Amino acid sequence: MNPSSVLLFSGKRKSGKDYLTDKIHERLGVQNVAMIKISAPIKTHWAEKHHLNFEELMSAGEYKEKHRQDMIKWSEEIRNNNYGYFCEAAVKMFKGIDDAETECNLDEETEWDWKIVNNDNEAETELGMLSILTWVGSISCAQDVS
Repeated sequence: MNPSSVLLFSGKRKSGKDYLTDKIHERLGVQNVAMIKISAPIKTHWAEKHHLNFEELMSAGEYKEKHRQDMIKWSEEIRNNNYGYFCEAAVKMFKGIDDAETECNLDEETEWDWKIVNNDNEAETELGMLSILTWVGSISCAQDVS
């Protein structure tokens, strides 16, 4: 599906880009908006190359600040050779998730023990969960008897 609009956010370090975009993402609805952060592939590559903690690099903490200068220098070298490298990587990271085998291999499967529909209908979702909880409860009771 092609987006109806694309919003790009830029700002200085610690200017609140993540805070602002997270709030906008929340208000527009996470089901309606895809958020792609260009920093993710930069930090993913850097973390893999130097055996670092990716989640910590994505945070606003001291860990990221410790590695920031070297990471910036390295990413600028990459961009000097291919200015779109990290933009392309960010889109590929996002695009590949829903197309991966782990997401698609069971699409055609129709025989399930339970099927829970989770389409913003809380009553229907609750009913689906209740059938599983009831089954789990019956198993627990059977184990207590034996």
